[in-house]
Amino acid sequence: RLITAKRTRVTAAANPPIEMNVWGDETGRLLRLTVPAQGLDVARTDVASVSARQVAISRPNDEAVRILANGFSLAGTVSKPTQAAGLLPAVILAGTSGNADRDGLASGIPILGQLADALANAGFLVVRYDKRGMGQSGGRPENVTLTDLSEDQRAVIKYVTSRKDVDGRRIALV
Repeated sequence: RLITAKRTRVTAAANPPIEMNVWGDETGRLLRLTVPAQGLDVARTDVASVSARQVAISRPNDEAVRILANGFSLAGTVSKPTQAAGLLPAVILAGTSGNADRDGLASGIPILGQLADALANAGFLVVRYDKRGMGQSGGRPENVTLTDLSEDQRAVIKYVTSRKDVDGRRIALV
């Protein structure tokens, strides 16, 4: 399920002061405690599992999807315009060549998430996905080749072309 989390910044009175982040769920239960200066990150097991992900950006009508790949599934997000009517042109955001999640976090900024938001606002259906072994996607990231990543992209293209709300002649892979 989606857990709504609230982050509270705390400074411990020490010399020098220690900055911490305390994350709690909607009932006030502790989710995560981070102390960046110490490299400490403690999380509850249900939010620290391989199937958990932090949602850096989302739209009201985002759709979580599972895309069948070669022996596992890729987890992704479909963002659509709020006033979607008829067949939509589609954009697939593939991320960087390295290990990446669907939001393309760089210095805490969800680059791909913001791009998906802007494209959906412009009238496109946008699909972004966690790469093999990252975020909520299956598979293993070790020894992944460009051929493997290409096969994953083909699986996403096949998924997008199978959707009834997509114009199959207007699909871009970015």
